Amino acid sequence: MKVLLTNNHLSSFGGTETWILTVYEALIALGIEVDVYTTTTAKSGVGALIPSINSITGDYDLALVNHNTCAKDVLTSKAIIKRKVMLCHGIYPELEQPIAGFDAYVAISKEVQDHLLLKGFSSTVVHNPINLSRYTPTHPLNAQRMQVLNLVQSKKARSRISKLGYKSYSTAVSLRSRRELKIEMYNWADLGFSLGRGCFELLACGRCAVVYDERKYNLEGCYDGLVTKDNITALLEKNCSGRAYNYKFDLAHVKADIEQNYVADTGYYRAIAERYFDSRKIVLQLLEV
Repeated sequence: MKVLLTNNHLSSFGGTETWILTVYEALIALGIEVDVYTTTTAKSGVGALIPSINSITGDYDLALVNHNTCAKDVLTSKAIIKRKVMLCHGIYPELEQPIAGFDAYVAISKEVQDHLLLKGFSSTVVHNPINLSRYTPTHPLNAQRMQVLNLVQSKKARSRISKLGYKSYSTAVSLRSRRELKIEMYNWADLGFSLGRGCFELLACGRCAVVYDERKYNLEGCYDGLVTKDNITALLEKNCSGRAYNYKFDLAHVKADIEQNYVADTGYYRAIAERYFDSRKIVLQLLEV
């Protein structure tokens, strides 16, 4: 079997770029031949892991296509592709808007699925993949004197989190910072604040994930609280974006949330990741769409 993956760019290291890398590795592990197409040249680091091609040639059993720029190239290429699947990772970015001509469409959350339906496209929900062999717990969680990994991008969010009084480590806020984000940083922490993929990676490392950041497009609030086994399904409907409950960040409420719902057990959080984000299982889902 031969699969084509596409992404508009691989020069940064954001959500879809990490998705490409994770799916690529999972496909290779299955013995599947993979090519990756991008409209721009991949920088060193990503390119060393993912081959970049300037034009789409050859025969493929399946194309998994991120971004409508690449989608247009796939539809007009001379390559023979038996099945073409377009993936949509968000509702706001222009690159994520679907175009007609594909055999199937995949949404990474119910929110995106509903957005696609409004545009006339039916889709299957397949959650974001995490390489659970790479992201894995190495240290137990502390019941007291907890340490916080601050993955938020907003200065306002970082300031608010600092007032909680925990020992905190903050990453750089640019998308490039993902390259410097070491797994050891996750395992240093007991809980972390993030949206989306950052939450999933925290869970994979057996850390408590708190869904929070400030975003201009989240007009009501951006706090969805601690991820638990009871609320994960609801949070995933909006991809842990802070839009499930739209709570405003209230210091007393957040402290109470942590005190009541934090579980000092890496196995508790790891089990959530194993159920929903295992890249091996997700790739098999993608192959069956």
